[in-house]
Amino acid sequence: MRIFSAVILISILTVPAIAEDKLSGTLSVNDDKSLNITIEGDAAKTLFDGMTGKAVDQECTGTTDKTDKSGLTCSKGDGKYFCEFGYSFKKRAFTNAVHNEDC
Repeated sequence: MRIFSAVILISILTVPAIAEDKLSGTLSVNDDKSLNITIEGDAAKTLFDGMTGKAVDQECTGTTDKTDKSGLTCSKGDGKYFCEFGYSFKKRAFTNAVHNEDC
């Protein structure tokens, strides 16, 4: 049921981009069996622009990020947009995307 909910959420968030055939990104599974989802391009810009959170400049990455409590983080930098979020099968909940790298 949670996987179905994740698919529905992704579909709802990207309806404008899907209508224009401009959905691109990646899907990956981490060592802890959590799922990372990255959306890029026009769909990410639509999400970034629609987020109500404060945009914060990130010194480490050089991007400007917006994050909401669901774990969705959208970024813009160098004229590009991308959004990331995760799904933890262990917690059965949406999370921030998991990264195994340092700044």
